[in-house]
Amino acid sequence: MLEIRGLSIEHASTKKKKENAIVQNLEEEIKVLEDNFEENKTEELRVKKESLENIRKKYMEGVLIRSKARWIEQREKASSYFCRLEKRNFQSKRMTSLTKDDQTEITDPKYIVTKVKNFYSSLYQAKETTDIDRELQNLIQNLPKLTEDEAIKLNGEMTLKKATIALKNMKNNKSPGADGFTVEFYKFFWRDLGDFVLKSINESYRKGCMSVTQREGLIILIPKGDKSRKQYL
Repeated sequence: MLEIRGLSIEHASTKKKKENAIVQNLEEEIKVLEDNFEENKTEELRVKKESLENIRKKYMEGVLIRSKARWIEQREKASSYFCRLEKRNFQSKRMTSLTKDDQTEITDPKYIVTKVKNFYSSLYQAKETTDIDRELQNLIQNLPKLTEDEAIKLNGEMTLKKATIALKNMKNNKSPGADGFTVEFYKFFWRDLGDFVLKSINESYRKGCMSVTQREGLIILIPKGDKSRKQYL
């Protein structure tokens, strides 16, 4: 039994080293392709990213199985477990009461919403120009300016190459829009979505205005450490 155990460990170790080497090579090759983007190598880049994604997915499945995490079976299903998780996340960000300076506690939802609205309306409203603002404006006016030819070259519709470079420089683990799609999603499916995204960008440029959903913004109150959520705004 000890001999079998030793052989199994040795086999697993050798296999893991080979997989790590494959992952490292793929990551290096992908970085080179992204840093030196060429249209004729888009398919090659997609295949390598897909291979890397499959390896990572297989690894994570193994981790989940070994950890016996409950959500391996229920992670995205509309189960009672998933709903309780969502409810808990919502409750953790919800402001259920406010405490005024005289220690009076307010629990009326309409009052709380009104106070939050007034707070952020005041925070983001236009303010009177100060001396520092005037100095900054003077500094900006004295900065070097583009010539008309330079401005023409920089303006105009976006190209797929420029959009690809911009996407590549975006940080992962971010959701740039209200739809929840992450940067990784766009990077992985860029070959299929790139043309559509580019058309949307250029349509906004031609009209001089983005779509309604692109102009939307969401403000989420995120609790700061141990700071009381009942503090009067």
